[in-house]
Amino acid sequence: MYCSNCGGENDDSVVFCSHCGKSPNEVATSEVIISEEQKINRMERVALSGGLIGLLTTNPRAALERKIMQLNAKGWRCHQIMDHSTRNTFIMFLQFLILICTLGLWTFGSGYLLLFEKKQ
Repeated sequence: MYCSNCGGENDDSVVFCSHCGKSPNEVATSEVIISEEQKINRMERVALSGGLIGLLTTNPRAALERKIMQLNAKGWRCHQIMDHSTRNTFIMFLQFLILICTLGLWTFGSGYLLLFEKKQ
């Protein structure tokens, strides 16, 4: 038999639950309501520029704050911020090639991935 108060398993002949000490047949006075809140996720990327232009014009903190505030206004909550840097050799070569072609002025850079969640 299982206790109606704590859910612990007991012999059928017991008067009191060996786990919580209450009568296993006693109805609990307060019910615990467990509700599964449905949440939806959204992934956003904040891209940063590289090269001399990126160094002078890109403020990573301001870019993150702007994106977070924009989605907070729509009811989204930032759950996680991850660094998004490319480790692919071809992409790194392409970034370097663009940087050379623009004489060091610009290339696409890394950025951040933001994970947002919102109640449905």
